[in-house]
Amino acid sequence: MKRELVRVILKKYWPLLLCLFILGVGTSFISGKSSVSTWQDTIDYHKTPEYKKEGKKSYNEGKKIEIIESENTKTGVPSFINSYKDYKNFEEYEKSSMQFFLVKKTAKTASSYTLQHGSNPLYMLLCLSFLFAFLLLSFDNQSQFNRLLLKSKFSRLEILLTKLFAIMGTVLFTSIIGSTLFYLIVAYSVPAFYFNIPLAILIWKICYTCLFCLVFSASGILMASLVNKVSLGIVTSIGLVFSFTLFTASIADILVLFNPNFSGTAQSFWRYTSVPYEAFTYLLYRNKVLLLLIPFLLLVILSLATYWVFKRISLEQQDNYLTLKQLNVPVYIVFVFYTTFSLGVQGIPFGGAIPTNLSFQADWVVYGLNIVGVFLTSLLIGHMVLYKKFPLISRYYSFKKK
Repeated sequence: MKRELVRVILKKYWPLLLCLFILGVGTSFISGKSSVSTWQDTIDYHKTPEYKKEGKKSYNEGKKIEIIESENTKTGVPSFINSYKDYKNFEEYEKSSMQFFLVKKTAKTASSYTLQHGSNPLYMLLCLSFLFAFLLLSFDNQSQFNRLLLKSKFSRLEILLTKLFAIMGTVLFTSIIGSTLFYLIVAYSVPAFYFNIPLAILIWKICYTCLFCLVFSASGILMASLVNKVSLGIVTSIGLVFSFTLFTASIADILVLFNPNFSGTAQSFWRYTSVPYEAFTYLLYRNKVLLLLIPFLLLVILSLATYWVFKRISLEQQDNYLTLKQLNVPVYIVFVFYTTFSLGVQGIPFGGAIPTNLSFQADWVVYGLNIVGVFLTSLLIGHMVLYKKFPLISRYYSFKKK
């Protein structure tokens, strides 16, 4: 990769890369502040008379259940994180619970906390890296700049790889700065936050963030260079659903930051955002009807941006789209594999129907069902479009065979 080409690419696309950096770091800041707010709200709730009353009632009921289960089973009392039988009374149990929040920071609790509250920057970076990969490749494609690049001494592969490394370098830098900012905010605001444990998690988080962003960016670059009007329909429809899920998941952190009263229900919101229609149900149940306008507005913006990108997506002129002629498979299969894993882990379409907190093995069963379900669904949609089994879609996204 030649320095001259790198310099030309960066000089042309630095505004897009700067926007990606600002958005990534901004989401990390919002996530960090809202995580601290949720943490503090939990501690404050433990000090209220309502919690003392309800907590004591739950403690007594839980202790009775443990006694009954220990008498009815040969193995004794089942394993609990905080077994009620280990405490003499509710006050001792509550003291231990508060130490869990304020003092005892084991690797397990620290990792679960950071992954639960620190995943928004990752989700946003995944979405942004995919969209920016499209933008970076298609930006100004029909102008003099890209025509000069294609007619220059640089090959098409060199141009594509340079753009890919440009956005990956920005994502890597954004991940390091954003993740560090998130942990610094939490470490400064949360008592007894161990630096040695989050440092290991920070390094791990940066590594898998960059790995996922590499896959997403490469998929965006690949689809942008190989897309035809058949795969365009697949990319647009599945991409909008995926982006909607990510954007609705981000509303929880924004609400916690600007509305402390909402922090007590933020965890329930996360549970419902795995499936879009459940997110709608939750917002309606909480009388947050106006908040439905936020994802709709984002969807409109994303739709317009997607339309603009696909209009200017081809590096060739006169709509001579690149195709995978060497492989006897539809082009959309690349996006199917990319979408299968990402949406499967996010919990679509079975995440809301099957409980995932049973055990580690149960989680992987659900993930497996999700992956199989998303793959078959994507394959079915692509098959209908490709072989014109669904007239409305195939007529709209029909293309001229070369």
